[in-house]
Amino acid sequence: MKSKAYTDQRIQQFDLTSERGETYQISICLPGNWGQTDKPHQVVVVTDADILFTAISGAMPVAAFEIPALANIMVVAIGYGELNLGDRATFLERRTNDLTQADDPGFADLIGGMLGKDLVPTGGADNFLAFIADKLLPCLEADWNASPDGRTMFGGSLGGNFGLHAMFKRPELFASHFYFSPVVSIGDNALFELEEEFAKSNRKLAANLHMIMGEIEEAPRYGPTEYFGKLVSVSNFIRFSAQLKGREYEDLNLTTQIIPRIGHFESGLRGVEILLNRFLPQTIAE
Repeated sequence: MKSKAYTDQRIQQFDLTSERGETYQISICLPGNWGQTDKPHQVVVVTDADILFTAISGAMPVAAFEIPALANIMVVAIGYGELNLGDRATFLERRTNDLTQADDPGFADLIGGMLGKDLVPTGGADNFLAFIADKLLPCLEADWNASPDGRTMFGGSLGGNFGLHAMFKRPELFASHFYFSPVVSIGDNALFELEEEFAKSNRKLAANLHMIMGEIEEAPRYGPTEYFGKLVSVSNFIRFSAQLKGREYEDLNLTTQIIPRIGHFESGLRGVEILLNRFLPQTIAE
């Protein structure tokens, strides 16, 4: 039997290089109404394309069939060149740096041990955010008819940590945020400190923010991977959510959910389902 190369005209990919010389593979799932309208397309930016893009792009046509309002949504995912995780080492090392906002020796040692390396950098979130703001978003608007308004960011685990960092550092970039199992305690609780600094000079935070966590995402479940268990933590998720709710920011629409009987991996699958069937229709789809 002769095999065929897989092609899907909805999927477009290209490389984009940051000002620092780091190249990312950008994967786009074109909206259902592509080529049928001059109306700018609403954008969902996804971290961890190497994990999440295939699931989202595969489910989007079915979701759009049931929810026609999704037809104008363009999914844009940022990855490192292999959607099938063919280069696991590159994925883990670059992701560890891009999605963390502070030095975290414990996490660096955990990932370094997985890769057989003594040193894995952390703390590159501001550079990654600059790439999104200064290179990716202008490219999408200039070349792909992407709307500058009503953008959404979606991600999980470290991607959730990064998305929350972006929300406080550049709140004007994204109107809506949806994060599953966000690792909120990276860098000795750097995200908690960032929110505290933001609150000192801001009473307003214009954002739709939804976060979910699996009920069994807590340290004892992960056994020997003790440091990972300290980061993936229901208790830390509750603590950060309470800190955020307690600020009573103007224009912040915040909802959180702890989903019974699921863990870290399952929360990602549930997150994609909620993103397409509930969150997007309720926030940016018309």
